[in-house]
Amino acid sequence: MADTYTRLVELVKSDFSEYGNRIIGSEEAYRSAVLVPFVTVDGTESILFEKRSENIRQGGEVCFPGGRIDEEDGSALEAVMRETVEETGAKREDFEVHESAGYLLTRNGSLIEVFLGRMNVPDIRTLNYNRDEVERLFTVPVSFFLQTKPEEYNARLRFEPWYEDDDGKRVDLFPARDLGLPERYWNPWAYKNNRLFVYQYDGEVIWGITARIIYTVSKLIRRIHI
Repeated sequence: MADTYTRLVELVKSDFSEYGNRIIGSEEAYRSAVLVPFVTVDGTESILFEKRSENIRQGGEVCFPGGRIDEEDGSALEAVMRETVEETGAKREDFEVHESAGYLLTRNGSLIEVFLGRMNVPDIRTLNYNRDEVERLFTVPVSFFLQTKPEEYNARLRFEPWYEDDDGKRVDLFPARDLGLPERYWNPWAYKNNRLFVYQYDGEVIWGITARIIYTVSKLIRRIHI
């Protein structure tokens, strides 16, 4: 029987279509791509994660390899492979990347393309990863995500038509009053709750975008293990 990664790729090919260009407003979104790397550790199918260095944006958080899609990349796939090689220290030929699993549109307007890949290295401990960006690499068995439900929380998002800067001066962004909009939009107004997933494994907390992605991938994996 084929392994989980191979079967997952076949499922994604049959279930997903390329719809990124059909997302209205996508041209204004922050575009990035991440890779969900499957790797075999001591005979166990696992998924590779990074813990970001403290000296970069969102330092200390767990993420997948990847990053911004630059104009010179040519494609989301080239961007995610460039970033993955730079961050993990692995070689391009160490990876099999067959399929995009889809797009994640975040609440803050980012559009993230998610790729599935297999990482063929004998031991991740030998990788000379980029210490400027990555504090450590670690793996989590696929079985953990199949057997473990994530913790679920909510965070309230708000729109702010104005804010106070560091000097206490009001900075107006959206002139709701001048536009004659209802009074409820003159001051910050609440948006719907944002559902947050959290996985805890071996002292690490996987949450936010990364947890949302692995939650979706794990649901797909369950379908091929039924």
